[in-house]
Amino acid sequence: MGNTILDNILKNTIWILAGILAGVVVSLMIISGSGSLNQFYDGGAVYDVLSYHRTNDAAGAFYDTNAGVYTVTEQEAYIFCELSGMEKDWNYIILDLSGMQGAQIQGTAEYFDLNGNLVKTQDVTLREGRNTIEADAVYSRMQIWINQQAGVTFSIDKMQFREKLVDFSWKTFAAITGIVFVVYLLLTGLIRRYIHVKWDWYGIWDFLQGLYILAGEKMGRYIGKLDGKIRSRLRTVLFLFQIIYMQIIQDLGLYETNAHYKLQMLVCSVVVCLAAALCYEGNLERKNWKNRLTGVFTALWVMACISDFIIAKRYSFLGYIMFFVIGFFYFMWNNMADRRQILTDFIHAVIISFVLTSLFCFVCRPWTPGQRYLGSYYNPGMYAMYVLFVFIALLGMIDRKINTEKKVSAALIAEIAAGVLALALLWKTQSSSGIIPAVLVIGIFGFKEMILSGSKRTCLCGIVCIAVMAALVLPVFAGTEWALINLPQKLNTQVYFPKDGWFTSADSMPGTLTVYAQESTLKQNRIIRKLSSLSSLEEFTTARNFYWLGYLREMNLLGHNNKVNLWGGNRWPHNGVIAIMYRYGVFAVIPYVFMLLIYLWRSWKYMIRKKEYGYFLFASAAASMILILMENLELPFLFLCWTTMYLTMGIHFMQDESDEQKSEGKKCRA
Repeated sequence: MGNTILDNILKNTIWILAGILAGVVVSLMIISGSGSLNQFYDGGAVYDVLSYHRTNDAAGAFYDTNAGVYTVTEQEAYIFCELSGMEKDWNYIILDLSGMQGAQIQGTAEYFDLNGNLVKTQDVTLREGRNTIEADAVYSRMQIWINQQAGVTFSIDKMQFREKLVDFSWKTFAAITGIVFVVYLLLTGLIRRYIHVKWDWYGIWDFLQGLYILAGEKMGRYIGKLDGKIRSRLRTVLFLFQIIYMQIIQDLGLYETNAHYKLQMLVCSVVVCLAAALCYEGNLERKNWKNRLTGVFTALWVMACISDFIIAKRYSFLGYIMFFVIGFFYFMWNNMADRRQILTDFIHAVIISFVLTSLFCFVCRPWTPGQRYLGSYYNPGMYAMYVLFVFIALLGMIDRKINTEKKVSAALIAEIAAGVLALALLWKTQSSSGIIPAVLVIGIFGFKEMILSGSKRTCLCGIVCIAVMAALVLPVFAGTEWALINLPQKLNTQVYFPKDGWFTSADSMPGTLTVYAQESTLKQNRIIRKLSSLSSLEEFTTARNFYWLGYLREMNLLGHNNKVNLWGGNRWPHNGVIAIMYRYGVFAVIPYVFMLLIYLWRSWKYMIRKKEYGYFLFASAAASMILILMENLELPFLFLCWTTMYLTMGIHFMQDESDEQKSEGKKCRA
């Protein structure tokens, strides 16, 4: 009865959200004058100027970082903007100014083409607030001269170049959205009432499980001869290979091109299939996956397959991989007598990979004081995401030992020390997308051990572990810093990746991922500075809001084949939800978000039922939710966080939590 009610709530919620989304789509099309389902919002090309350039690209003027204003210091001064080689008819320039002395500033705007030729000059009058300059020219560089006005002050809060202006009104937007939503409810309500269309979505899994059994039994003829411990170690080796392999692939730039991407998908799919085959323990049987998580999972990846079939994707075949590769892994895993063993093998692989990459970092990857540490990647953000999930894996093993072992083991002490080392390396990256989730997972660890456990012994052990980690922070952090600075130089074993310079140079290209490190000399702690700048969305999100807006402007019905062109190059969206909407069509967001929420909820239920590895499952799910909103997590197999989220999701594919609890520890039918 309860499940039926929840199912109906889920269906009605999806129905309502689809109507709201349809209203938003129609409203944007009407307001912008778009007549194409291939782009709902026809706002023309837009170029947002980042804060770094708004506060540095000037001559004859001094920018006071504390006051946040320019002061014109010479009789001939100008502000300028290079549009990253994007020569276009930027017909409108939006300038939001504040902190001005006097009523207005008289200036002269000049526009230049790619060859540096002056194509147009015009007089402009700038006032406090919003200024819209009608340029009406084709250019790639603009500069505004402010002559004979020394002492004038102003602050540039926003600078934006636009191909066209859209008369957007929130009242009009809300009205059209509301009307379309009401019409949607009436029409679809009548259809639901009088036309009963049923889609047996579970038939897909009935068919696929038949294929899984055929493939699993054939592979099992050979796998079944292996001892259980050998199969476990082989699974660990496979997981380890994938983690290290994808790091190398990313560092060498062998993921982005179409040919390389297809090769990596093939390699990773083979690895996952082999790991699945090594789960074989006897005759395979069909599993009941008819539940809410599997339902939205199916809807999402069916939509992905349809979109992939109609529009060739840069990141292609993911829907098919989910059904034929990841689904096969889930099935073989669910047929194991002790499904916790897969989690053990995976966590062991993560920890071993950390040992190997840490040795590589200490010997070959130096850290320069004042710069963010790149680690075993060429990007501090990528390395932070990796170390974050290593930290979660270590806390997961510590949690397991606290709850299952009566004595303090050498392995527990080593894992505590490794956890502090992971924190030290994570801190060196100064990546908010790694450090903020780390604070959360530490809080979850404390909650589980000291409150949720209900055991005085477990609570005491948790307190002791946290205290030991706190005591190790200073020596481990200091030792890590010394080693990263000195060891590679003393051994003369420094290794540099081709893209390392992107994140250490001061004159980085605008709009690239280098926006993370455009201030290489940290006058104060970067994380603290970000948290103290909550009033500036751009600074707090490290300009991610411009990436999000750039992608949202391009949304359509069936998805796109590549990334959005921002600042003269194709950029990632820095948001998993937006990435899915953009790649597979705007309506794919509904099953995707519900998949994430149900996955998080089931992980929470798994933990509060005090099941083994409950902490690891919920902490990794919670961290994934944060990263999805901040980073490019939706890149198949590329990052450890993606692999962890989608592989561990399979433990929740059983009918429901109660069935899962009953089946725990049962042997598969021979």
